Amino acid sequence: MRNIFKKFLLVLVGIIFINSFSMVVFAGSYSFGAEMNYRLVDGKRNGVTYSIGNDKKITIEGKVKAYSYSSVDHEGVLGGRLCAPQPTTICLCESNWWGGKIVICSTNVKVTAVDQVKYFSCSGKSQTSRSKYVYIYKPLNDGFNMSITGTISY
Repeated sequence: MRNIFKKFLLVLVGIIFINSFSMVVFAGSYSFGAEMNYRLVDGKRNGVTYSIGNDKKITIEGKVKAYSYSSVDHEGVLGGRLCAPQPTTICLCESNWWGGKIVICSTNVKVTAVDQVKYFSCSGKSQTSRSKYVYIYKPLNDGFNMSITGTISY
């Protein structure tokens, strides 16, 4: 009876080990980072793309930190006033067959002071097997220079 229990325990541990290993093998992730000193970071234009298959659930998460402010780069609005702090939109995109953009997921955060950190997360499903890329933008340049880091998991 004791021998059967040992064999059962050994088989159970083996199954758990094999299952946990297979989950690690099939899960994937990429790290990314960018500095945004104006209004746009386009991974596709910068040649930073990721190979992730189609029909995959993809999550992008990370943080945005304002590391400095430049009043020279701060854009004005109607009436000559400076624009208020702008939302930063972080998108994970993929190329479609004619070279356009398909947004897999999108979220935005608003940084309003130097050294402020905001966290973001969004997820979606890829539609094609074409390259994926991060696309980050603001409607107007609010003068904040930002560092954006994160992980793309699938």
